[in-house]
Amino acid sequence: MASPQEIFTPIYDEMRSRNFANIISPGMPTLAVDNNISAQNGTDKRRCLSLYAFPKVELSSGGTEFVSALNNSFGSDPDVVLYSPSPPEDGSKLKLGDAKASGMGVWGKLHWTLMQIQGFADWDGVHSATAKDTENFGRTIESYFPHSKMIKIRMCGVIAVRTGLVIVGIPDTDINDTRDKCRKRMHENPPLYPLKEPFLNDIVHSTVLRVCGGDGTGPKTTQILKIAQDFKNVYLGDAYVDKLNVGEASWRMMDEELSRTPPMWTWKLDGEEEGTGEEKKGAGDEDVVMGNSGNCVSVCDSESSEDNATIFGLEDVGWKRPGE
Repeated sequence: MASPQEIFTPIYDEMRSRNFANIISPGMPTLAVDNNISAQNGTDKRRCLSLYAFPKVELSSGGTEFVSALNNSFGSDPDVVLYSPSPPEDGSKLKLGDAKASGMGVWGKLHWTLMQIQGFADWDGVHSATAKDTENFGRTIESYFPHSKMIKIRMCGVIAVRTGLVIVGIPDTDINDTRDKCRKRMHENPPLYPLKEPFLNDIVHSTVLRVCGGDGTGPKTTQILKIAQDFKNVYLGDAYVDKLNVGEASWRMMDEELSRTPPMWTWKLDGEEEGTGEEKKGAGDEDVVMGNSGNCVSVCDSESSEDNATIFGLEDVGWKRPGE
């Protein structure tokens, strides 16, 4: 049986070369721009239905250098979304659409999508389903997912894709076999919302940068590609997944967005039940925000920052340094 390293390494090599070819194919390096999450447009109502997680992350020294490179280059750039474990809150700036004027960057919450059950194009909302219906759907997905232990992911490098940058990793289990078994069960016994994957997800990745403004060319694109090259095979640290969620997901996964579409069901990868997103509101909020539990990562307190337009330090946005 092939090891996870043997499974994923050739996948990532092909993915890196294919995406780079797509980026340079227009004649000059060009990235796709997602204006729907730009500072000018504010709230993004797009949702998919997915199985997702918020990993707890411990950076290596190489990972610290990578995050610093991102932060120094794009931490206050309103045309780039940076993802972190504990991003600064949107506050009122994005709602009012004046992030560009203030020099405040756009942020997203670092997440791992294991499967899009229904993609952004197919998902049309819960419709008339009751809270009990959606909870039962989530419980069904949990019963179909044949893995019950915490997943450790070795973050092994960075890949430039048409929309920005992703971290890729090697899990300590054959997650593709787990996905295939879950898919098989969903096809054999379709749940409330049937499986309509927009693509077959066979990688382990998290978006860390997404372009949301400009024309996708020029010095900014050159810098993004340089960072991808500098860290393409660098060990960035480890990510730990001990909790899974089923529900509506956004592109940025910010807490404010997910408060409108909380998870239908959440469970821990140790056999314990968590409950629905509605049940976790209030007293459970601190545990839901990735990085607020234990000593893995610190939490950004954007209220105490003197200037939200400044470049945030690693601790401010939830990245744990080596040895902490």
